[in-house]
Amino acid sequence: MWKHHASCLKKNEAEKNQTPLGQDELQQDIQERGRYALCRMIVLDEQPYTVRSDCVKVSLEEMELLKVVFSRPGMSRVSITIDCWTGVNNKSFICVTSHFIDKEWRLHKKVISFFDITSHKGDDIAKVLIKALTNWGIQRLFCCTMDNAKNNSVAIKEMKSTINARGMLVSNGQYFHQRCVAHILNLAVVRVREAVKWINGSSTRSKTFKNIAKVCKVDTKKLLCQDVPTRRNSTYLMLEAVLPYKPVMKLFSNVTPQFGRDLRNLKHNDLTVSVPREEDWIEVRKMCSFLQSFYVMTRLVSGTTYATSFSFLMEMCDIFLIIKRLEDDEDVEIRHMAKKMMEKLGKYWLEGDELNPNMNKILYIAAMLDPRQR
Repeated sequence: MWKHHASCLKKNEAEKNQTPLGQDELQQDIQERGRYALCRMIVLDEQPYTVRSDCVKVSLEEMELLKVVFSRPGMSRVSITIDCWTGVNNKSFICVTSHFIDKEWRLHKKVISFFDITSHKGDDIAKVLIKALTNWGIQRLFCCTMDNAKNNSVAIKEMKSTINARGMLVSNGQYFHQRCVAHILNLAVVRVREAVKWINGSSTRSKTFKNIAKVCKVDTKKLLCQDVPTRRNSTYLMLEAVLPYKPVMKLFSNVTPQFGRDLRNLKHNDLTVSVPREEDWIEVRKMCSFLQSFYVMTRLVSGTTYATSFSFLMEMCDIFLIIKRLEDDEDVEIRHMAKKMMEKLGKYWLEGDELNPNMNKILYIAAMLDPRQR
């Protein structure tokens, strides 16, 4: 901030020679520049909003600038990504992110809406999405990425019937609905998740656990982390982090009897939760061995700073090959899990004798235009 203040003084001194300003006006201008720089620092560094009114002002100014970008005559088509979820307070939220390419061929990602909604019903989602597009002045759309849930399919249908009448879509909306590639995993690791949650739920418990880890000579640089059940990448990271702590977890349960008692009192879909057992650790190790591949794949197809549509074909082929190998695994549970994963994946991408109606054929065109795949 001091550096910025000094640069402002130099700039204002130069401007002063061109346009005379009084001392009071000069001081006011310096203060305004400083407040603006402070706001940008707080927003970009994701600090608590200690200067709320100024941050709101900056946000409104940035919104107007983005509206100008969307309204330019040469503006490319905009794709949007929708994410819906329910918070711990049972409130429903929706986030709308826009993706577009400017005239310099730079990929942009801008969050254009983030708010709570009355429900995740298809009609309600469609209404808020159409309102967001109207408020931002977006006139030309390419595709909308959502998963294949029933409510989302209803929302897509409602949106297409409304915005296609305005001539906003390509080929009457034939390529509008893009299923989310990253939603392919559905694995439950309840015992590990609840154990990590219990340990991290108190600073005293966490400190005791770390002390025991030192006794067991386990490196504590990689801390225990709790996953988000709907984000399978975080599930892999949780399992990877907890594996070295296997002997620590056992000793901790002996030293802290309340650990086991509290977990046994939990119920999850009629399953009694407990401290992770030996067979649980075997399963965790197996999961990590192949979840790592999906973690890498998911990161590749979930990029935000680079295009992913042209690379999807090779990644999807690799995913199919991995699951095919898992279907022949000697472990019965792994084979069963692979079968479920293939069924889930097949709803979006698998094609048999006839073309899958859920498959967006525009992705094949993107892959064909990639010279590396010829």
